[in-house]
Parts: sequence; structure tokens; C-alpha cells
Amino acid sequence: MRIPRMKSLTLLFCLLATAAPARFTEGWSLWSPRDEAKPGADVSKTGGHDGGGALVLETGPGEHWIGCWTRTLPVKGGEHYQFQAWRKFTNIELPRRSVYARVLWQDAKGNAVTWEEPATQGYAKGTPPRAEPEYPQAPEGSAGQWAKFDGHLRAPATATQAKIELYLQWAGNARVEWSDVSLTAEPAPAPRKARLATIHLQPKAGINPADKPPQFAPLIAEAAKQKADLVVLPE
Repeated sequence: MRIPRMKSLTLLFCLLATAAPARFTEGWSLWSPRDEAKPGADVSKTGGHDGGGALVLETGPGEHWIGCWTRTLPVKGGEHYQFQAWRKFTNIELPRRSVYARVLWQDAKGNAVTWEEPATQGYAKGTPPRAEPEYPQAPEGSAGQWAKFDGHLRAPATATQAKIELYLQWAGNARVEWSDVSLTAEPAPAPRKARLATIHLQPKAGINPADKPPQFAPLIAEAAKQKADLVVLPE
């Protein structure tokens, strides 16, 4: 089934709203900010990672393309969710730039929500910050191979729905298939301690910019010996 680029349609695709498997369900639609940038779209009922179907995006010549499959699902504020999605692409030079998934937390009217704790500094000090889009970890993998996005997310307390977006952008004559997309409730992860190291160094040795970064290496190695999870470097 070939779908015209200039139309916005609601399509059938396999989404796991719970842990139980499902086949095709309604709810997916194609979005693009401009008709002239909208990729071609198709739905394959027999394709996909497990043969249960796939949402397809394709582009023509040029790099002006941008569009995504999108669907909104109900969530419970404060709960934890696991996001998963499989993708396979062809003819894309920079997959992390052109093929990605994101999740937006919203209220019942589709508006962005905020986190519970207020900001402790900056111009918005004292105001709960906006819940920015979540970007599940992009998988490794070569063209023509199925690879899985995987993310563990917590919904803000005031969120009632999550908007899922599956993108193809800025790549000419490209193709991507999205398959086996799920947003499933899961238990909260166990807490763990994180070690933070801060490096205070003004690298004065050397003349060229390339002479400066190596001077941080011994200090980073020392932080690693102390089992630091995150190392903060000066600007």
C-alpha cells in the first residue's frame, strides 16, 4: 500500500501498550512541518523485525526531508516505563542525526508538563523546569541490519500521556523501517550512588589548541582509579 506524501493519515501498526503482544492497531499518523519536506510513507503488514509489520519512511534526492510517525498513549504520572523500538535503515550517512526516536510527556490537552522539583538556580530558580523530550539510547548497527532503541523513563507526576515520535530526517534517497514499538510500565529501578569528580586545571603548557586536551589525561585517569562515574571538566 503506497501512501501519498501530501496527506496526513492514521495508519495501522503493531504497538505494545502492555506487556501482552499485539498485532496491528489504530493510532499512528505521519507528521512533517511542511508538505514539501514530508517523506514518503508506507506500512508493511508482513515486514518488521519479527514479521509483524513495519512503518516505513522514504525520501527522494536532497537533504531537506523531515518527518515522523507519531502516536499518543496514556500514562500514569510518576510511574516508570520501558521504551523499545526496532529500526532498519539504508543509505543514511549519519544514522544518529537522521534516524531517532523520542518521547514527549504531555497533559490531557497535549501540552508540555513540568517536573516536580523547582529549579535551584538560573533565571527560572524556584520554578519547576519543563519536561523536555526524552531520547532513548540510539543503537549501534550497520545499514540493512535491525537494531533496537531502548530507554527506561519516568513520567512526570502531572503527565497523563506520552507522545511517541519515530523520525527520518536530513538524508536523501534514504529509507527506514520502524518495528515492534512499545512503551511498557515497569517497576522503579533500585537506587544507586554515583561518584562525581571535578577537575580544576588551566592547561598552560603548549602553543596549539591540540596541546591542551592531553594535559587532562592524567587527572581523568586518577578519577577513574577512584571509580568516578562522571568527570566534570572546565570550559
